[in-house]
Amino acid sequence: MVREAFVDVINDADLELTASHAAAYDQVDPGAQAVVDFAVKNNGPSGASGPITVKGSLPTGTSFVTGSGDGWTCSAVGQDVECSLTPQPPAAPQPAFVFLPVVPPGEELAKLSWTLGTVRPGTVASYPISATVASDTDDSKPANNTSTTPIGVTPVDLALAKSAPSAVNVGDKAVWNLGVSNVGTIDDAAKITVVDTLPTGSTFVSGTGDGWTCSAAGQKVTCTRDGLVKGVASTVLITAKVKSGAPRVTNQATVSTLSYESNTANNSASADLRVRRIEQTAKALPASPARVKSGKTDQGKRLTTRVLCRPVKAGALGEVAYCKVTRKGDVVKVTVLGSRKVKVTVIQTAKGGDKYKPFVQRRTYIVKP
Repeated sequence: MVREAFVDVINDADLELTASHAAAYDQVDPGAQAVVDFAVKNNGPSGASGPITVKGSLPTGTSFVTGSGDGWTCSAVGQDVECSLTPQPPAAPQPAFVFLPVVPPGEELAKLSWTLGTVRPGTVASYPISATVASDTDDSKPANNTSTTPIGVTPVDLALAKSAPSAVNVGDKAVWNLGVSNVGTIDDAAKITVVDTLPTGSTFVSGTGDGWTCSAAGQKVTCTRDGLVKGVASTVLITAKVKSGAPRVTNQATVSTLSYESNTANNSASADLRVRRIEQTAKALPASPARVKSGKTDQGKRLTTRVLCRPVKAGALGEVAYCKVTRKGDVVKVTVLGSRKVKVTVIQTAKGGDKYKPFVQRRTYIVKP
């Protein structure tokens, strides 16, 4: 009697990939190289048939330089990197049919290292370097086949300082001084942008500075230049005509860069500017209030004339003293009537505005009837 038995053959290799890097690459300066290490282990229960491959697609901002590791062969096309290793036969001679190119359960392959280049400037906080391991053997636990390690980017640090003149008259030009400094540890090779929001009532005239290009859209002034090396400052001067805003205006600005920057607390600054309205002038009041012309101030504001009259001293019963005020066009005439002297006060005023202060002049006369 022939008996048959069936046995299920399990062919399942649990490959595990671990990505890591040395502490020196926790943060790299833009343009410098970094090394990422990959450890491959077969957790079994079956052997993993070769070749063993480790593949990954590099993030933008990095490039593949070389791959190294005992038995590993690497190549790259653009951002896609592929490395492979074929297990070697045992050291002792074995019949050809005995050896199979497999990674036995529990065995860890030689370390694989990728040397990567980084771009300058760095525009992101970190580069996630990821890869996936595979073999021709089934793997029922693919969750541990992929591993990622982040390579940090050293940030730049820009600072902005701002100053303004002590005071200007309405209608004059004011020059704001904006100083941009690279106070970080690396050079900033990316474009730097300063946005200055002019106060209401001010209009852009010009923006100048070594290497700076400025333009304006309404109150928003934008100035750009190439990056700054560490420890260097650059100044941009923004000139605006101050048409209104008395007694004080505030000008605010912010600096930014295309480079990665983690500290932005020092990227904004403001400066207050005292704005003075112009004093108005007019022809002095005449020596006599008999005929006073109103007209306008020298700055073109219409004058308003008021007249106040009262006796210098109280008179006896029946005595009177008063003024007769007549107006014709811009001329005000004052005639004192009665029997006693009268104190006549003439007050001229003109309204102010964004540019000019209100105008007031007065004169008191003692007039006999």
